[in-house]
Amino acid sequence: MKHRIIYIVILLSMTFAFDIYARQDDFPVLTGPYLGQKPPGMTPEIFAPGIISTTNSEHGTATFSPKGDEVFWATIFSNPFRKKILYSKIVDGQWTRPQIASFSHGYNEGNPTFSPDGTKLFFASWKKLTENEKPKHHIMYSQKTEGGWSEPQLVDEIINSISRYWQVSVASNGNIYIEVEFNGPEIFCSEYKNHRCEEPYKIDLGFPAGTPFISSDESYIIFSAADRPEGYGEIDLYISYKKEDGKWTEGKNLGRNINSKEIDVWPIVSPDGKYLFFTSRRDGIQDIFWVSAQFIEELRPKR
Repeated sequence: MKHRIIYIVILLSMTFAFDIYARQDDFPVLTGPYLGQKPPGMTPEIFAPGIISTTNSEHGTATFSPKGDEVFWATIFSNPFRKKILYSKIVDGQWTRPQIASFSHGYNEGNPTFSPDGTKLFFASWKKLTENEKPKHHIMYSQKTEGGWSEPQLVDEIINSISRYWQVSVASNGNIYIEVEFNGPEIFCSEYKNHRCEEPYKIDLGFPAGTPFISSDESYIIFSAADRPEGYGEIDLYISYKKEDGKWTEGKNLGRNINSKEIDVWPIVSPDGKYLFFTSRRDGIQDIFWVSAQFIEELRPKR
């Protein structure tokens, strides 16, 4: 319950301004990988301060395309309150100013994440599909086309029949991992077989867990967990590895160097495997941080 309340507080306790860059010529010239930002080491740093991590609160970690030429994230705005998905991409060798994604139509959309092949962009949307339906979370996706991104579409109903989601992550084989909430946060997997999603089932990581990022080969999963005795803050990041029998090792805390005394959630590893992106309130506002992903191999169980 506390885990869920914390997330709601993140959404409702802050108000923020709109886009700080009115035109492209107001925007700094940014070239090179990761918006030309200096890569971090083993200590987390704010990603693209004043550009992506602004005075707004971010409600979705930076997710990069496999080619590294597009990035999406989610930001909370006020007047009126709304959560929107933003993006920047490389045009003529330069990153464009942040803009609202063409498929971000509603007032409450967040947690975007690329499929490993870059052809789909998944996200969570709070909406009602019919006049008689109460608003609820749905997992949506937009398809990459020659002309840009398609109108949003619903993921299979067998997944969207669940009532609440906080993050979605997809493996190369199409298996979908989501956080849902029944009596607290849990991570479910829906296997993709014969061009359809199978009934989701809960995966056992040793304790309640949420906000999953699954590696493309499903060899490891990074997630968040609250109120753990070994934890360093309100919500910490953990990693678990898939064993030969298909089960998961008990989640291991990523440690004091990455976690803080505040809320650390929504992990995504860059497509090249070099960096972990996540959001944190360690500086008093929900910003996007990045750090070397070297820990993934360092913590991997030795065979």
